[in-house]
Amino acid sequence: MRQDWEPEDLIEVWTLLEDDMKRLRNKSGANRLGFALLLKFFEVDARFPESVSDVPAAAVAYVAQQVKVPAQEWSSYDWHGKAIQRHRGEIRAAFGFRAGTEEDQEKLAEWLAAELCSVELSRDRLAEAVVARCRNDRLEPPAPGQVVENWNSANQDLFYGKDGDLTGADKESQEVSMLALHPLQSVLVHVNTLLMQQVLADPKWADKLTDADRRGLSPLFWTHVNPYGRFELDMNSRLDLGRATPIPGQWTEEPQPAAAG
Repeated sequence: MRQDWEPEDLIEVWTLLEDDMKRLRNKSGANRLGFALLLKFFEVDARFPESVSDVPAAAVAYVAQQVKVPAQEWSSYDWHGKAIQRHRGEIRAAFGFRAGTEEDQEKLAEWLAAELCSVELSRDRLAEAVVARCRNDRLEPPAPGQVVENWNSANQDLFYGKDGDLTGADKESQEVSMLALHPLQSVLVHVNTLLMQQVLADPKWADKLTDADRRGLSPLFWTHVNPYGRFELDMNSRLDLGRATPIPGQWTEEPQPAAAG
């Protein structure tokens, strides 16, 4: 939520209406102010604030004046007690929303993977899309941190889908997804091979590894790969892996004699 509000905007958005004031009748002090701020915040953003600082200071002062509670009481509002749980339940019911479940989180992740992650890289825009979808479904959206987790889950499922199924509306789309994995796998194996060669070229490792150890080596590993986040590619630079170094004990092809002229 934006933090800068002009006076006319405050009046239009943060003014408590008659129905709002009725919901405050049995509340006092920090609980009265806290409920009022959560109510108006949810009305604007269709979600609850995560901390005191999420609510604009101007809005706190304006709402505090209406409910006749000192604005300083906002910092005393209990964010972890039973009262806030009741408040959130009352507010969700007032707007016809419900709390999200684990099943809802899984569906959001699947939706992100199928509809957005292949075409949108901005986490902020993905988060906005999640909030908009939840608002349309009358569902309390996940916290910002949970949105990122959904985004990561969507990335994990982007090609493999649920239960190992490839994503795509038809066979051709699934085939393209599968073919797109081939160059990625080839590049990963190539880079892993170069990395292994660098390590094995070190005499300390060459002296420790037996023939059995060497036979057990494989470039098919990926625990060092971070599959999440946005990566900017610089096509004018390359990994500083150096030239392939002969590894002690490694088989090399004998040079062929030059053909007679």
